[in-house]
Amino acid sequence: MRKKVKWSHWSVLLALGVLAALVATAFTIRYFSLQHAPTGALFVPGQNEGWTAYGGTWKLIGNSIQNNSTERGAKFMKGSSHWRDYWLESDLESLGANGDFGLVVRSSKEDRGVDSYSGYYVGLREHDNSLIMGRSDYGWSEYAALKLRTVIEPFHWYHLKVVAVGCTIAAQFTDPATNARSSIAMKQAPSDCAESGRIGLRSVATRSAWRDIRANSATTSDLQPILEATSASKETIRPFGLQDILDEYKPADDSGDSAVDRLRVEDAEPISNLRLASAMGTDSVSVRGKVILTNPTLFIQDSTGGASVPDVETTNLNIGDEVLVQGKAAPHPFSSSIYNAQVTMLWPGGVDPPFSITAFQAATGAFDGRFVELQGRLGSVIALTRHRTVFGFHEGEQRFQAILGPSTSGSAVPAFSKESLLRIRGVCVTDSKYTKNLVPFVILLSTVDDVKVISGPPWWSTRSLITGFIAFTFLSLLGYLLYIRVSQWRLRAVIEERLRLAHELHDTLAQSFAGIGYQLRAILKSLPDAQSTVRKQIEITSALVRQGHQEARRSISTLHIGADTLQIELLPALAQAAKRMIGDGSIVVETSVSGNPRHIPVQVTDAIFRMGQEAIANAVRHANASRIHVHLSYDKKILHFIVEDNGLGFTPEASIPDGFGLNGIRTRIHAVGGTVQICSAPGRGARLRADVPLPPPLRLLHLFSRRKEKVER
Repeated sequence: MRKKVKWSHWSVLLALGVLAALVATAFTIRYFSLQHAPTGALFVPGQNEGWTAYGGTWKLIGNSIQNNSTERGAKFMKGSSHWRDYWLESDLESLGANGDFGLVVRSSKEDRGVDSYSGYYVGLREHDNSLIMGRSDYGWSEYAALKLRTVIEPFHWYHLKVVAVGCTIAAQFTDPATNARSSIAMKQAPSDCAESGRIGLRSVATRSAWRDIRANSATTSDLQPILEATSASKETIRPFGLQDILDEYKPADDSGDSAVDRLRVEDAEPISNLRLASAMGTDSVSVRGKVILTNPTLFIQDSTGGASVPDVETTNLNIGDEVLVQGKAAPHPFSSSIYNAQVTMLWPGGVDPPFSITAFQAATGAFDGRFVELQGRLGSVIALTRHRTVFGFHEGEQRFQAILGPSTSGSAVPAFSKESLLRIRGVCVTDSKYTKNLVPFVILLSTVDDVKVISGPPWWSTRSLITGFIAFTFLSLLGYLLYIRVSQWRLRAVIEERLRLAHELHDTLAQSFAGIGYQLRAILKSLPDAQSTVRKQIEITSALVRQGHQEARRSISTLHIGADTLQIELLPALAQAAKRMIGDGSIVVETSVSGNPRHIPVQVTDAIFRMGQEAIANAVRHANASRIHVHLSYDKKILHFIVEDNGLGFTPEASIPDGFGLNGIRTRIHAVGGTVQICSAPGRGARLRADVPLPPPLRLLHLFSRRKEKVER
């Protein structure tokens, strides 16, 4: 027998203590493993587990990872959001575009979108050969743009190393072909610093490749060489959000006294600083930026913001040109203007990719004065003047406008379909001078080519729904008319078959009865009077033949009821059929009608007529009635048909279940959706009632059908 083990309180506490210690150890190991970056290579060819793509087209080719998409802000991320102090380095190259590409450190909250993450980015910008550094927090803030002496060329490998220790971020660029190096650094205030985050690869509007991606924990000793190199090159660590690092540009000039030297390009300040100027517009400023619009007003932008420069000559300026603007700053709620400005052309350049945003982001004013790209559905097109067109757009509930100015006077505006989904590129402005306080913002277009069709109008537009409803109604009416005609053709075919059967019966059965009767009468005349027994039997047989002949004639007369008879009034047709069955008898047939007469479908007419025939025949043959009353009542939705007589009556429950007459009546009426009631008792006559539903009155179709019948006749 197994001995029962007893646990004391101290044993239970000891077990719980050991379990708690194990859990705490596991959490401690996990915590410290998350605080430090992994050592060694982060990307091994053929082993790219743990990486997550946010946009772009990322592929493993050879020993490198490539993004073959020109999407703005494609990211390839790895690691833990708890990683703190580490360095990240990689070889990287451009695959032939004109954007920027580089490394991301201390990233979190990643999502698809150009700046949809929180972290630091260091990259190489191709169009101005710059080493850039900045902070993104679902909105880009560029700290520095160091102009390189090395030209960033496609299909050439460069090396980039980024070190993040505390709130200091430093980067070093190396060209392995020339061994040229450049360094840059920034330091953020502790309150704004991103202290930990993942690592990643990022490209903006370009195709790029990375290889030999490595990371490791970092200390101040890893940061020091880059800071010393930055200091030696007269690049200092400055608080985040102040003036960008500007590399002095001195074009070749034999006189040594160029206009650019005299204007002191390096004294230019970021455009975002213009909003700190006096609201009186008296502060003298000097800014450098790229031209993003020349008409109707000159607009420039740099990496920090955009500004308008009104009342200046723009004949010699093109979009993409780098200019220096000196004048008086006048800040606005979301951007600034520079008045009494002197604009100096520095050098021609290419157009920067626009910021890809939504209409809701533009409505906040965060992109006022910037070159943007967004989508919207076309609501209206208004040509205010010969050279000025206003487009009305909406994206969901957000509405805005786009203005096509006189610079496109020689181009024809395409006939865009309403509710088409369009992509618009232009300068976003919130000034009431353009919005007229009707919309939150307006997009100023440079050319008609800035508007591209993405897709046509949706099929569920108001116009298409109305068209579909009209088409559906027309097809329904057409189908109903076709159904009526097919029913008539079907009934006509049935009637023609009945006529054929009537002729066949007349030529065979009826003539046979007549011949038999003639022969019986001849036999009866040739018999002597003494043979009374045989004579009596022949007389009885002759009477049966006459009765069979009459029944055959009645059936033939019933089959002779044609389509023309069914299309006239129902009661007169039944009265005519009753007279044929009664002959010279003493039975009185009465008919009556109540309600508003309506057109009855041919199927219902046929069923009612056959029921009336059968009921009258039963009254004549079996009930010994002297009066038969037929009544037809038109209700709004139901047709009531009643046949009653004053004959002998019968017990409906005791009638033969499989009798042809009553069962035939029920079958016909049930086939058209009606019901049958039979009321009778011995000595009290019989009453048959049928209730048949009628379709809604369609006067137009009825008139059309009647007109067709008259034409056919």
